[in-house]
Amino acid sequence: TDSEAQDRFRDGGAIPALVQGLRSRTEKTKFYAAVALKAFAKSDSHHAAILSAGAVLPLKELLLSTNGDQKTLFQAAIVLALLTAHAHSLAALPHAVLIPLVAFFCTRISEDTLGEVELRIAISMFLNLAQLGESTSFREGGGLVCLINLLQNG
Repeated sequence: TDSEAQDRFRDGGAIPALVQGLRSRTEKTKFYAAVALKAFAKSDSHHAAILSAGAVLPLKELLLSTNGDQKTLFQAAIVLALLTAHAHSLAALPHAVLIPLVAFFCTRISEDTLGEVELRIAISMFLNLAQLGESTSFREGGGLVCLINLLQNG
């Protein structure tokens, strides 16, 4: 199955290699590394490996980059959002990552540039932050206002 294949790749050292890819000089390598990490991050069983490989810092750098490729930035944001799914992985994400992450998704929601899947990931992240003790990051990033507007305006 796909899950078993991912486990084999994870156990074979793929995740640290992908984290190195996030630090590449080429946008193409960064993009593909972020896309592959997104596939791993969709499974909670891979969160610890992603975090222990040191993915948070390069993902944060991509998220905060002002001159990087927007597609790469978007993939990095999705990976970080997926890592907010549980308290153990959320605890590894500092406010310095969560606040701009919430702001990133709020901007995309207000611009109506998220697809249905990405919108679900963003809403799930907002709810996780509010429920798992990161309500300050949620509020400071504009998530509360964003979520209220989304609920009122569809």
